[in-house]
Formats: sequence, structure tokens, C-alpha cells
Amino acid sequence: MPSIPLQPRRRSPSGFTLIELAVVITMIGILSAMAIPSFLRETRDRRAYDDAGKILELVRNAKTRARGRGAATLVTFDVSAGNGKYMMYEAVDANAGNVGNARTPHSTCSNAAADAITLQGANPVAGTTYWNFIDGVDMNSALETQYAITSAVTVTNWDANNALSTTTPKQYALCITPGGRMFGFAGAFNTLNFTAASAVVGTVRVDITRNGLDFSGVEGIARSVVIPTSGNARLISAAPPAH
Repeated sequence: MPSIPLQPRRRSPSGFTLIELAVVITMIGILSAMAIPSFLRETRDRRAYDDAGKILELVRNAKTRARGRGAATLVTFDVSAGNGKYMMYEAVDANAGNVGNARTPHSTCSNAAADAITLQGANPVAGTTYWNFIDGVDMNSALETQYAITSAVTVTNWDANNALSTTTPKQYALCITPGGRMFGFAGAFNTLNFTAASAVVGTVRVDITRNGLDFSGVEGIARSVVIPTSGNARLISAAPPAH
């Protein structure tokens, strides 16, 4: 009796069913939706940290520049409008013949024309010491506005009566001499006036914070640039301060 040849088994088709694909796509969508808020928070935190690092570098460069060039260096803190603006200037004198833009470093914080801050590179006036613009950090860019990143300045100082006072000026100027001494001034920059009584005996702190994703209030960790009497600025992280 002849044998009947065996028929090869049909293999089931490989791949995913539509239901399986739909489940996988749904799971990917859920995981992505969960990760987006965390990613946005990390992005905003990173931007706030970068801003704080730039301000820290500006202050440190001001101290190094003052010592290296033998010129008083000025750092202005302006939170009167926008998210914050921080600028560095150098005290300079006109050269002997008052020719062109040549400048000679000026070693003290006094006797510098306050309104010259706005000149930022104009020819110096003969016989006048003024502040020449060097560098700055402007936090009023589109990203800081979009991420709701703001800054505030707090000055803690001992007065002549050994009483500790804390203020939050909207405009503050910090002058660093070649010898490392610091003098502070709170008020409009066109009225700058540094005297012996202006010596900083305390700390200056800049707090950089960001609002929550729903803009309901401060969220996350604040980055703070702390400038002690020694001028050795440092960066710290802390809970968002109340201003």
C-alpha cells in the first residue's frame, strides 16, 4: 500500500496584531505624557542654574580684574524691571592728552562720575573718573521670560551701631578695590556715591528662582549667589526664599 506523503505544517504568521500595536502605542503615549513635566522642570532648573553661574562668574571676574589691573571694579545689580540685569564696569581716567578711547585704571571707588555708567565706551572727559562698561548678564531674554525665571537681591549689613539690617533693594551697586575691599550703594545708579561709611560689613545675596509650570508660584530649588565681606562669592542651593 503506497504511503501518503506528509503535508508540511503551516506556520502561523509572525508579527503583532492590531490590538497589540494599539496597546503598545497607548503605553508609549502615557509614558511620554508622564515624562514631559519632569523634562520641562529639569530644563527650567538648568537655565536658572546657568544664570546663577554667570552672575557668580561676573562677580569673581570683577574681583580678579580689580586686583590684576589695579582699578576699582563696579558690579551693578538691577531688579527694578524685568528678570534682572547684572553689569560690570571699571573705574578709569582719561589719558594725559584725552585722546581717543585710551583709559588709565583708577584705583578707588570714589570720585567716579555716576552718570557715566550710561556712556559704555564714549570718550572720557578730561579730568573725570568714570565707569567703563566691561561685561554683563542680562536675564531679560526670551527664555527667562518663557520659563518665568526671576532674581532678587538681599543685602545684610551691620551698621555703625552694630545693628544687623536686611534690605531688598531694586538697584544695588558693589564696588571692589584692588585691595579686595567692598563698598555698597543702594539707589539709582546715576546717584552713585561711595564713602568710607559705604563699606560692606555683611553679605550680598542674589536669589534666582523659577515659577511652577502653571505659573502659580515659586517651585523647585533656588540658586543663590552669596557674596561675603571677603568678596569670595559662592553658589548655593536652597529652598526658594520669600520676597
